[in-house]
Amino acid sequence: MSRVTAREQPTPQSLSLSAGRIPSPGRRLADLVILVRLPSCLAGGASVLLGMHLTAGKGALSAQAAWPGVLSMFFAVAAANAINDVLDIGTDAVGKPNRPLPTGRLSARSAVAISAASGLAAIISAGPLRSFAILWVIVLLALAFMYSYRAKNTVLLGNAIVALCASSPIIFGALVAGRPGSLAWIGASISFTFMLAYETLKT
Repeated sequence: MSRVTAREQPTPQSLSLSAGRIPSPGRRLADLVILVRLPSCLAGGASVLLGMHLTAGKGALSAQAAWPGVLSMFFAVAAANAINDVLDIGTDAVGKPNRPLPTGRLSARSAVAISAASGLAAIISAGPLRSFAILWVIVLLALAFMYSYRAKNTVLLGNAIVALCASSPIIFGALVAGRPGSLAWIGASISFTFMLAYETLKT
């Protein structure tokens, strides 16, 4: 008689899916938070506020342009993270098997729809800002997709793209508030250097 190892034993998630049970609204919400990586979305929005503050001081945080800037970057990061998970399903099935897509709690089609909706929301949110904002968001989304689709498998190019995407919201916020000064450029440079080192070491 063959023995069933722990790896072969069904998980609670697989039992639930095999039984045809529909995930609860709370489970769906939790999977959405995991898919878009909410903390990094919040960090993207906070970086916009940082850039605005470094450029125009405390008054910039209460400016009318603050919320569109924050929301556009929040949704842009969400779109990038969702499509990254779609393109990484095979890898995550081995390294991160409990994420929503490898477990089947969330379908790849749904994740693509979430990414597309988030990307559209990012562009729409940037609409009330200055004319550069929409183009900035589109370029940022294109870079994020290029990273997930191709550049992630490179050593330094992929790391540099991640660092650029992570640090650029500071300059974006500075441009929203006016004209980037030395403080905004220093802040973005520190962020870029840190993320490049972090991603390179992780690789």
